[in-house]
Amino acid sequence: MTTSLTPPMPMPLYTASYRSWRAEFGVPVRITVGRPKAQYFPHGYEELLTLAPWELFQHGRYIEQPLEVELRLYRARLHKRKARLIEEIAALSARIDGVGAVLCCYENVWKGEICHRRWFADWRGST
Repeated sequence: MTTSLTPPMPMPLYTASYRSWRAEFGVPVRITVGRPKAQYFPHGYEELLTLAPWELFQHGRYIEQPLEVELRLYRARLHKRKARLIEEIAALSARIDGVGAVLCCYENVWKGEICHRRWFADWRGST
């Protein structure tokens, strides 16, 4: 049996950086290894840490690798944890009553910064 993350989703999913998130966007959801500092993001948030790029960090520090390697490692993580991810997204949807979830990270994709939010969105669309 194949499980799919393609529509329909139990809730709308959006992405934003912690800096660009606004309440009207939906419920912020932390998908980062590190917590946002309260002075920069003083809002409450949900967590979906299965989407955090743990394999790109070692002892809490980001280890830069070629982009292709980082992308391959992250996609492998998503494939390996696909069933868990589906369960966690359903649980998140129940907690926030189907309101839109905004997957938050630090990078500014509008300035061309690479981010795993985009990698998840691309992967989700391809599964």
